[in-house]
Amino acid sequence: MIMAVEPTRIEDLKNAGATSHSVPHWMRNVLLAAAAYNLLWGAFAILTPLTIFRWAGFDPLPSYPQLWQCVGMIVGVYGIGYAIAATNPYRHWPIVLVGLLGKVFGPIGFVGAVTSGSFPLSMGWTILTNDLIWWVPFALILWNAAVANQSQSDLLVVPPVRLKLDPFQRFISQRGASLSELSRSQPTLVVLLRHSGCTFCRETLGDLSELREQIEAKGTRIALIHMGAEEPVDLLKKYGLEDVHCFRDATGQL
Repeated sequence: MIMAVEPTRIEDLKNAGATSHSVPHWMRNVLLAAAAYNLLWGAFAILTPLTIFRWAGFDPLPSYPQLWQCVGMIVGVYGIGYAIAATNPYRHWPIVLVGLLGKVFGPIGFVGAVTSGSFPLSMGWTILTNDLIWWVPFALILWNAAVANQSQSDLLVVPPVRLKLDPFQRFISQRGASLSELSRSQPTLVVLLRHSGCTFCRETLGDLSELREQIEAKGTRIALIHMGAEEPVDLLKKYGLEDVHCFRDATGQL
């Protein structure tokens, strides 16, 4: 069921602004992949702590494999954190930040160990898979989280009275965003509809369905506003538009 919520408190908008629906799927996929990798790598280090050192050509082998098992435990715990962050990267960005810092400082420490002769260069392949390949996706997640959270912070400086009266702020889509928030984040094509029984509205939805790929390719988001008493869930699904922002405005304020 698509619902239009009319929050009257700033805290309501704060909680609705960065919902999991607004997070790109690739961010979740990256964090889930990182979680799986860390859990597997951590388990491998715990169960066979000396195998990696044998592969790297250590001679003699470390005398205290328990220390490497502790490292494996820490890596595995990071995997649990990434899995939690995948539920909402914008909200759990501190986990991503801590992970990225570890992936930056780890290679720095490795370079120091190689320079001093404590570690062989052959151990560097672990740096590639453990750290380097995650730099760009983690940095992009943090950048997008900062932009999204800054957009949400802008709402906090709007006087509560204005929030209550301004329909561009007051009406919230089923995906947890206002028209004002959408327009600040990217260009938005707002389509005004009557109700699901309107022939012209159906023709418009058909046109949008055909042109959606071209519209979104230009960086424009689609938002629908309808005056129906009930939500046109089935109608939107028919035209493949059930995932666009939709606002119910039965009184015609918007």
